[in-house]
Formats: sequence, structure tokens, C-alpha cells
Amino acid sequence: VRGTSKNIYVSNPAHGGGLHNYGLAVDVSILDEWGNPLPMGTEVDYLGQEAHITHEAKLVEQGKIMPEEWKNRLLLRRVMREGGFHTLSSEWWHFNLCSRETARLKYVLIE
Repeated sequence: VRGTSKNIYVSNPAHGGGLHNYGLAVDVSILDEWGNPLPMGTEVDYLGQEAHITHEAKLVEQGKIMPEEWKNRLLLRRVMREGGFHTLSSEWWHFNLCSRETARLKYVLIE
């Protein structure tokens, strides 16, 4: 993705990579009681505006995600925030436990 518009979605390993490399980030979704993923508007790892959480109301207005999908995203964020995780604006599925700065100061990079 280097040199493309998708570059913003990938952490640069030369800069220590992302918080996944410290074991301090997770990519998650929600499953129903039968093990089926709830609809979220995109697949996990979708590289595009529809995955962003910053303008979801507009995405619903434009028909790019459905109201139920937005509701499911809000539920996921609420549960993860209650667990102490923080969001990443460009990926509805990505949650960090701390900042990159805190990770570098307190934890060891997993290689």
C-alpha cells in the first residue's frame, strides 16, 4: 500500500509498528448467539471511508452503511470503551489499550 491512498491504514514497521506489535491492540467484531457476525457495514480490514467512525451519520444518510450497522458499531464501541479500550477513527473494529507513547515507555515490542 506504500504510495497509495491506503497507506493511512497500515502502521510503518520502521516507526515501531502499531500497538498490535505490543499486544496492546485488538481487531474485534460482535457475533450473534449462533456465531454469525453482526452487520457492521464493512468487513474487518476494509480499507475505505465506510470503515471510518468519524462520519457514520453521514454514511447512513448516503446509504453507504445501514442504520442497524451503525447501531452495532456503537454497541461494540460502548462495550470496548467500558473495558478500557480506545478507538481508532479509521477502523470501526480496531481498539487500543493505551497510546503508542505509553506502549513505548512501559512495554516491550513483540518481535
